[in-house]
Amino acid sequence: ALIAQSLSACSTLSRLDLSSNALQGEELVEALGQLESLSALILSDGGIDDEAAAMLGHILGQLEELETLDLRLNMIGDAGAAALGLTLLNCASLSTLHLDGNAISSTTMRALLTALPGCTITPLSQT
Repeated sequence: ALIAQSLSACSTLSRLDLSSNALQGEELVEALGQLESLSALILSDGGIDDEAAAMLGHILGQLEELETLDLRLNMIGDAGAAALGLTLLNCASLSTLHLDGNAISSTTMRALLTALPGCTITPLSQT
């Protein structure tokens, strides 16, 4: 709750690295949605599963300046990736999406690449 409260006062923040933190709760997700000038969001190794990815997906469309989203080394599967993909269609500035180290099938990764043609998605786009 303390991180969420602190984030709500940082509306001009452009880069946020919360990697290796166990991110929980809707309050934190809502606080992230208020960071409208955020261009890089790093949430690697945070224990994000399909449910948390779907919850996160709800706010990502609000981050119009988001260029880089790092979700490496989480527990996101096909369902979470699909939920994220639907929202990321609204992120016109997104150019880099890191998803390596999750449980996402190559079929779902290819679907993301097709849906987000202007975005580099790792690891699939590097092979």
